[in-house]
Amino acid sequence: MKYLFLTLIALSTPCLVICQSGSTTDLTEQPLFKDQSRQTMFNTARDPNAALTSGGAFYISNPTPLYEVDAEKAYLSSNFEVLTVILQNGDEYELPGRVRLIDQKIEVKIEGGVYDLDNQVVQAVIDAKDRIFVAGFDPVGRIKGTQLYEVVYANADRRLLINHSTVWEDPPQQNMFDTREAHKTLKRTERVYLIDGPRSTEIDRLADVLNALYLDRGSRGAQYAKRERLRNEVADYVALLRFLETRE
Repeated sequence: MKYLFLTLIALSTPCLVICQSGSTTDLTEQPLFKDQSRQTMFNTARDPNAALTSGGAFYISNPTPLYEVDAEKAYLSSNFEVLTVILQNGDEYELPGRVRLIDQKIEVKIEGGVYDLDNQVVQAVIDAKDRIFVAGFDPVGRIKGTQLYEVVYANADRRLLINHSTVWEDPPQQNMFDTREAHKTLKRTERVYLIDGPRSTEIDRLADVLNALYLDRGSRGAQYAKRERLRNEVADYVALLRFLETRE
């Protein structure tokens, strides 16, 4: 697996800059000792070793963690695949591209260069697995900015969306004797949303779907979920929505 290192500043730029594999940028700040504190420790009446052990007036400057970018987690698929890009004006293009999760962008290759698509001019993107992605704001208003959503179910009134993303995980805590470099790593996350007319609900389990659709235990939908032993999986949410569509 290839690991790439870059600074947090690089991640805030409009286009993610990917360095050559194996290159490392050391973001560690040089530890700074406070002269007064150091003098206090060594001039104290007690044993300096005791001051070091108990903390005393001795301070450690924790280095800034490096950011470790795993391409397998930064992208929905790290390889460039043929994408069908549909613009807001209806124009369609087939281009090699990939979905970048780390900042919710679509990368495409054009004449040997790699470019970001402007989410505001894109109506939809269809990947090689026929998954449909659209750009928009968080349906429940928790996350700021434009996000990418996979449309896993849609009819005239309802949609089920998945936001695939990544978050930074802090490194484990290290004591003063641990000299290993600290790395922040990426973790994949998914958020599922059910949009039913004007109402939007974030879904964590099957019960959330039933509650969002006002289906009690005696309803046909709840009975179907029990009979088919539906669980807390996206495929089961879709199965329930399709069942309800045929009964309405």
